[in-house]
Amino acid sequence: MSSKPIRDVVFDLGGVLVDWNPRYLFRDHLGGDPAEVDAFLASVCTPEWHARLDGGASFDAETRALAERFPEHARWISCYATMWERMFRGAFDESVACLELLAERGYRLHALSNYPAEHVRFLYRRFPFMQRFETVVLSGLLGRSKPDEAIYRYVLERIGGRPCVFVDDRPENVAAAARVGMHAIEFERPDGVGRLLAFLGEGSDSSVEIGAPFQ
Repeated sequence: MSSKPIRDVVFDLGGVLVDWNPRYLFRDHLGGDPAEVDAFLASVCTPEWHARLDGGASFDAETRALAERFPEHARWISCYATMWERMFRGAFDESVACLELLAERGYRLHALSNYPAEHVRFLYRRFPFMQRFETVVLSGLLGRSKPDEAIYRYVLERIGGRPCVFVDDRPENVAAAARVGMHAIEFERPDGVGRLLAFLGEGSDSSVEIGAPFQ
């Protein structure tokens, strides 16, 4: 890895900048019992099923096929596609403040997120900070998802191969970024912002070691 100063920061969205969880829709807006919601997300609209949406699959085709398999859950399955925006509680204020601080200090900011292609406009409409990114790579548009190493190499190509730090809340995504040569930080609340700023030498503690992903 180059010893040049890092001036490029690549952010994940969900879990780092944005508070997204399908439970917000089914529990808070549709009134589902928490245990019922958890069972539905574990056995019907599963993470594995959602990963196909992140990979570029059609919401319409996927929800229609799933409703045929689970007709007793057809209403909730349909809501997964049509009420997508209600899965978002909002942005994490401290993370957005960090993003704004880095922008003011001249860092080049980028986004890399697993996200369905059909709801990209919503991101820009709901979250003004999306305008801060010079590069935005969304899995549903590219047809590849984290932790596929190809998506990280694509980001590196887009930013000209410059040294960068990648911030994500999932350890498997952090590890994959590190394998392709990115610096990588596993973002955890409540100290994720402080650790990122320290890593960049922008916080009160600049002694954080630069290198492999933080664990």
